[in-house]
Amino acid sequence: MHLLISTLLLDSFGIDLSANYAYYENMPSGVKSGERQTWFALCRNEEGFCINPVGLEILCNHQSTDYQSWLVLKVLYNGQYFDSILDLKQQYEAGTVQKIIYKPVPNYAALKSKNKPTGNGPQQFYVQGERFSIKNNHIAYLDWSFAFGLSPLRGMRVFDVRLRRERIIFELTIQEAIFSLWVRHPKSHAHQIP
Repeated sequence: MHLLISTLLLDSFGIDLSANYAYYENMPSGVKSGERQTWFALCRNEEGFCINPVGLEILCNHQSTDYQSWLVLKVLYNGQYFDSILDLKQQYEAGTVQKIIYKPVPNYAALKSKNKPTGNGPQQFYVQGERFSIKNNHIAYLDWSFAFGLSPLRGMRVFDVRLRRERIIFELTIQEAIFSLWVRHPKSHAHQIP
């Protein structure tokens, strides 16, 4: 696959064949019992790669236990569907594809603010006393309180979120944040795939 679309990978994503990239596989692997069709999204191999797909996804039928029998059913590139990798390559080279042009962004997704700080920075003392308390994994701040945890499978989790002692959230995980990206994913529009 990579050899067929090496020009596309370099032009669109800045990825050459020696690059370190990752695939993110979406679950479940089918809609019906026994069906094994999975969308694999190409991602840069960086921290949090699964929430930053680059724009190339491949629907693979991997029902057979022999990987040589696996089939590419659809290819999604920049919101456009293709019947095969070869179809994408031919249309890309013919110029009939709406292309993604890779523009590297320095310090992409950094936690450093791009704006100059305004106002006073954090203080090492509390003139009116602390407004928060921390005990183990439980935090209380003014009228708010919650517990937190970290799961190797699900990421950061917040439990028992309360406002004025009334529970408003039982559990909140990173999955809820990732769900918002699901709207862009082809599996969420399976009935519309050509």
